[in-house]
Amino acid sequence: SRERVLVLNPTMTGFIAPRNEDSSQLVYNVLAKEPNMRPFLAMLQDLRRMQWDINLGYETILKKHGMSAGGKLTVAQQTYDVVILHECMKNMLPSTIELLKEFMKQGGEVLSVGRPGCFLSGVKAEETYDELLSMKNCRIFSDKDELLAYLNQNYERYFTVKTDLPEGVESIRRETEDGREFYFITNHSKKDVDSQAVFKGTFMEEWNPWDGSAKILASGDKEKQISIPFQLKDGESKLYCVYQEALANAGCAEQEKEQQPVKKEQPLTIEKITPQDENTWPLK
Repeated sequence: SRERVLVLNPTMTGFIAPRNEDSSQLVYNVLAKEPNMRPFLAMLQDLRRMQWDINLGYETILKKHGMSAGGKLTVAQQTYDVVILHECMKNMLPSTIELLKEFMKQGGEVLSVGRPGCFLSGVKAEETYDELLSMKNCRIFSDKDELLAYLNQNYERYFTVKTDLPEGVESIRRETEDGREFYFITNHSKKDVDSQAVFKGTFMEEWNPWDGSAKILASGDKEKQISIPFQLKDGESKLYCVYQEALANAGCAEQEKEQQPVKKEQPLTIEKITPQDENTWPLK
């Protein structure tokens, strides 16, 4: 699948933030106060709640595998249209700054909630951040709500829901080589969801992974918009299969047949394992 939004994880900030005491109690959902990452986590939760397709980006991986080409940021086999920063990022690697600058020069867009910085590998570098944040394709927002409003106006989600979903509704999207899109959606919000959802495609099925059966839900309109009732009880999950134009005729033919259990066996193989170097920070 292709997630189009890369959110940089402020991992490097932990190397420069003093921690006088361990105030975290993760078992009781109490996060550490030093460094305070609550605003960053709140932004992540809203991005997930609104079903934006995001990945977390780690700077050490970007340093080894990241590159910019044609206005896209590529990390291995994943390609991103937009990168999101947060003011919680107090410390970044020089390689990350250079990669983002090259990404924006080629037409990519960097969106920042607040102003990150101003340390570069632990050394104060305000001018470097000023140069990055003043570039034409860098937009700074005062809070996460402004960011979400901008994303809604300028980018499209893979599917939308009529009403705001509660925190705890999560989705995973995967594409197959023949063009089908699978959505696994689960609800652990402690609330029942009853709304309307719109997907892009020609027609759509709900699959039952327990018995392999498939039930046709709806077909797309002239704009290839599929509207379905979106109902998820607390603790319930659903698996959807969305067919695109390339499979429209094949899909319609399947509708005329009796619904038979879909049973496929595919051997699990490992193509390649690439070991990473040890992620260590030597102390002098």
